[in-house]
Amino acid sequence: MNTQLFCKQSHWISSLTHFLKIKRIFVLSGNINDTVLYETNQTVKTMEINQFLLQLLIDNDYRIVVFHDDNDQFVIPDASHEQLFDKIDNENSRDSSLLMKQDSYPGALILRFISEQSNPTFDILKKALAQLSMTGHPHNMIVCLFDTPKSVPTWLYHNYATVHSIDIGMPSENDRQLFLSLISDQFYPSEPLLSNDEKSGCIKQFARITQGLMLSELQILTNISRQYQISIERFHQLVRHYKFGTQSESWASIDSKTFSHAQTMLKDRIKGQDEVIHAVIDTLKRASIGLSGISAGNQINAPRAVLFFAGPTGVGKTEMARCIADIFFGDQAQLFRMDMNEFSETGAEPRIFGAPRTSDQDAMDGCLIRQVSQYPASMIVFENIESAHPTVLDRLPKILTDGFITGPKGNMIFFSETIIVFTSSIGSAQGKIGDKKYDFTETGFMPKYEIVKQLIHMTVEDHFKIKLKRPKLFNCLGDNIFVFDFIRGPVIPEIIKKMVQDVIKSVAQRTGITISCSDNILETIHESVLRKDVHGARGIANVIEHVMINPFSRYIFDHQGPLAEKLDIVDIRRIPNQSFELYEIVIGNNDDDDDDYDILHDVDLTNL
Repeated sequence: MNTQLFCKQSHWISSLTHFLKIKRIFVLSGNINDTVLYETNQTVKTMEINQFLLQLLIDNDYRIVVFHDDNDQFVIPDASHEQLFDKIDNENSRDSSLLMKQDSYPGALILRFISEQSNPTFDILKKALAQLSMTGHPHNMIVCLFDTPKSVPTWLYHNYATVHSIDIGMPSENDRQLFLSLISDQFYPSEPLLSNDEKSGCIKQFARITQGLMLSELQILTNISRQYQISIERFHQLVRHYKFGTQSESWASIDSKTFSHAQTMLKDRIKGQDEVIHAVIDTLKRASIGLSGISAGNQINAPRAVLFFAGPTGVGKTEMARCIADIFFGDQAQLFRMDMNEFSETGAEPRIFGAPRTSDQDAMDGCLIRQVSQYPASMIVFENIESAHPTVLDRLPKILTDGFITGPKGNMIFFSETIIVFTSSIGSAQGKIGDKKYDFTETGFMPKYEIVKQLIHMTVEDHFKIKLKRPKLFNCLGDNIFVFDFIRGPVIPEIIKKMVQDVIKSVAQRTGITISCSDNILETIHESVLRKDVHGARGIANVIEHVMINPFSRYIFDHQGPLAEKLDIVDIRRIPNQSFELYEIVIGNNDDDDDDYDILHDVDLTNL
């Protein structure tokens, strides 16, 4: 395939061309299996790397080019080259090292190493190197092709001064734009047909969002385009279809009913955080229509949404993540939580992101790589992100901005369909805004939410920029930091009521017993919460466990005879004259005598 287009030569091709008759041994590694764009005679051609090397060497007056690979394939593709080689191979031995020995013409030996155990090819290389170092034409050369730089033996660099190593990276945006221009007519036809300017603008955007893809993968997109009748201007859909297949439809099924249900569900399960709920819903609406990262021009590669939940412990941050996963994914397998307290030590990074192959072990996929590979549309939750090891933090900016990383096996792992959530408990309602100091531990008064929001946001920024020295990571978060408020007085009764209802449901599911309780039970729990100065949902749950669940559990465990299917908790009383706080629970007998009760204690009083 060729066309008359301007071609800005890839850096690695420019480097190879420049050193062609300066160095004698070339090591090319990396993206050697991709399509190559090469300009010759003012025409851009696409070819595989062996074809490219042959054409480049012919253009630079090399008269004999021999290819040899790990399958013991000896090939001289040009007939005139083969005739010249036959003159030096008198015994028809097909010994490619003879090429390095002859001094009549510039010759090149291309060796392709398919595996790290390429013993036959390494034997040929060593033999050719021995001949190269003696006599022969001064421009005779050896080119070695390796899949990865790590496959190159170190002795090759140590023993030979004329080695020039070139890493063939992924195609640049310019390469992708040029290649898409070459193959643009292979996509399903647009209706109506695009003008030249429209098509050019479309290709430019197409190239920008395909960072991380090889040119050969762009060729595959033309097949998808024709198979599913997706024209080139719908390139976002094409790329998602290629990366994620049918899973890319997960977001397409989200509609206004989903968000209506989400608002109701979040307000029911998370109390006192209405502003955060509203902001998160707006962010997820933007994510559902694919506008995340649009201001940075990277809306296809960036994760669907990035949410940083900051605030005190026990105010609903983790619960918010669970709710979002339930609403938008449904399948719990698509919710992946990692507590960074477990990834705070040296060696944490490969456990998450994997480790490449070494001489001692095969490549190892990390837990995050496995999750996103299996479920591209996932909710990834980094809990207590401030506790993560620095090497873990350093991997995150690329995910948040580029939307992909290179896996341990050299494959691209895309995060474009994920929601990424960070939770953090750093920050408090203490600090200074301007000249004014806030410290509710001294005053006993909680600042307004607007003040709390500023104080916590400032603490988070200082923590990442100054303490952790990771300003880039903080900047990647942008305006996606959502500060949860403290649990305030008016909200506490709502939380207590919701938690007691959950307790009643759990008892019914696990024991088959239906229990009920009066409003004075909720009031007793509320009084205990206020007395203990509890500020989070976990603290409230602990109070309910101590005041209500423990005495009731004792009743279930110690009760003699069959249990009633329905039990009514009519009162909870604090046992007087004790050095520590104890409660007894009063359960009605469910008969006509309203004054007949059973009193159950949280402890065995005879042992006090």
